[in-house]
Amino acid sequence: MFGVGVPEVALALVVVGVVTLVWLTADPWITASQTLVVGGVTAAELERPIHGLLGRTKNAQLTCTGTGTFVLVVRRIPAWTFVVVLLTLPFGLLLLFLVRRSEALLVTLSDTGSGTTIEVIGHTKQSVITTLAQGLGSLRTSVNVR
Repeated sequence: MFGVGVPEVALALVVVGVVTLVWLTADPWITASQTLVVGGVTAAELERPIHGLLGRTKNAQLTCTGTGTFVLVVRRIPAWTFVVVLLTLPFGLLLLFLVRRSEALLVTLSDTGSGTTIEVIGHTKQSVITTLAQGLGSLRTSVNVR
């Protein structure tokens, strides 16, 4: 009645294989602690461009928590989930929908005498930091990593 045959197991292995392959080739996660310095621009002038750049992140929720402060929360599936899925097929596939982890990135803008300092702290995808630095590059950004 609940027997699982070769076709079902083969299909499940293909699905898990494709999901694992996509996950392994995905954007790497990093712990960010960076300072971006933009000269000649106030924090108020940078709020809109920063919001636009961070708002492009897939599977993320961007919240403005105050003047010059943004929190980007990205939900992801932890790596251990795929091992459990393989060991508990076919019921383990439910874990792909149930187990999620939230990672937060805090971005704060503060005015300095000659421009704006952007503090980026948290855990996020490498592409978020790259997009932020490249997007601000048009504003003559110098990047200093602490």
